[in-house]
Amino acid sequence: MTLEHVIATACTLVILLGVANLAADLYVRAAVRDALGDGVRSAVPSGRGLEQCRQRADSTIDALVHASMRRRITVRCSVRQGIVVADATGRFVSLLPGVVPAWTFHVRATRSEEHTSELQSPCNLVCRLLLE
Repeated sequence: MTLEHVIATACTLVILLGVANLAADLYVRAAVRDALGDGVRSAVPSGRGLEQCRQRADSTIDALVHASMRRRITVRCSVRQGIVVADATGRFVSLLPGVVPAWTFHVRATRSEEHTSELQSPCNLVCRLLLE
């Protein structure tokens, strides 16, 4: 094996790990975004409150994200002017610590009572059922 082969193999591995980092980041962001959406939807129509929002978001994240990544994600729910807001912040260590730095992300989901009642109107329910 020549030096060129070794260098080409090393470069290929670095590129593959970079792509793996990107794929993990995109997956986790989407999973957290979906979990926050579940959280705010569970809190608004029933009036169960912020604890229900946080518990639902946490349980959804637990089901979708591996524990090693999950422990670096924090979820907070709040109410601002009648709107339930769920925020999540995550920090991840790179698969290539010397090459790619650690990264953070922030995701937010909101839901209001008006939005929920609008979606549950008979016309919108029929339209949503037809689309599904």
